[in-house]
Amino acid sequence: MILRILVLSFYYHHDLSAGSIRTTALIKALTEKLPKGAYLGLVTTLPNRYRSFSSECSEIETHPGLEIRRIRLPGHSSGMIAQSRAFFYFAKEVKRYVASRQYNLVYATSSRLKTAALGAWVARRKKAKLYLDIRDLFVDTIKHVLPRRLMLLTRPFFSLIERWTIQQAEKINFVSGGFKPYFDDRYPSLQCSFFTNGIDEEFIGAVTRLKKPSPNHSLLTVLYAGNIGEGQGLHAIVPILAKRMRGRIFSGSRHIRTFISN
Repeated sequence: MILRILVLSFYYHHDLSAGSIRTTALIKALTEKLPKGAYLGLVTTLPNRYRSFSSECSEIETHPGLEIRRIRLPGHSSGMIAQSRAFFYFAKEVKRYVASRQYNLVYATSSRLKTAALGAWVARRKKAKLYLDIRDLFVDTIKHVLPRRLMLLTRPFFSLIERWTIQQAEKINFVSGGFKPYFDDRYPSLQCSFFTNGIDEEFIGAVTRLKKPSPNHSLLTVLYAGNIGEGQGLHAIVPILAKRMRGRIFSGSRHIRTFISN
């Protein structure tokens, strides 16, 4: 039997997002490791994450054993309603694309549940195994995104979608071990794995530039390289670290450097 894999990712190279970087690395690894004769199909979008960024690339791209279909989305802003409209257009085009194609395995990477649910729908229609890559806990985080009243109205619906989606999966990967308690409480029999995000070249370069000896060699230099936001919890980590390491770490505002990468 010929191995036929479908990869669904809303973002891909040349777009700017964690999903793009993650999927680009996966496609590269799969094309190097898949057996001869295997087929790999990727359905994604043309770059659309930021209105201020665009990059020229082909809607259809073919390589030996690999076919990439980039869907051109209608123009949209970054608002939730506009993004939802864009996704429904993406889902409609995905359904049209896969209608006459068969797959043994469907892989979907998702942060806001929608792409995961779409992958579950395709896998069920094609009688294929489903592997999900979950990058965020959408049902858990909407309380921080939606107004309370709207959250209370919509959360039961999204919880049903999440449960149905998870139940279709043969296996699920999480980008963080911190997701495990959430899923253990709701899906105790879930087969899961943990492949975190890698380290971007931009950060490696930044660390190389920072490799300078501290004025006081007896002190440690602490570096954080990553996103800065509510999800990272630096407001809970940094003060405790500072208290515990008082007198043991090098500090000083004139020595603090910030590298920001999209």
